[in-house]
Amino acid sequence: MCMAVKAITLLYNASSLLDSQANITTSRNVTGLRKLTTEYMATLPSYAPGSGCTNGPPLNTVWVCLHRTLLLLTAREFLDVEDPSSPRDVSK
Repeated sequence: MCMAVKAITLLYNASSLLDSQANITTSRNVTGLRKLTTEYMATLPSYAPGSGCTNGPPLNTVWVCLHRTLLLLTAREFLDVEDPSSPRDVSK
């Protein structure tokens, strides 16, 4: 259960950053949160089909939350470097 709570907390913080305005502190927060997420992922047991936790959600739920966290942080970084005056090119 503790693994899931930590993963959901990281996911919540990443989603809050995605919704916030871009500024210098946002960039620092994204970097820090990315570091925390990858360090936490390094401490988890690797996922194997059918593996699960005895107390709480399956281990793949934790991994999905953490990968979704990294996805949101990557999206935030993309939004931070994008020039707001240029039109978006979605073909890339």
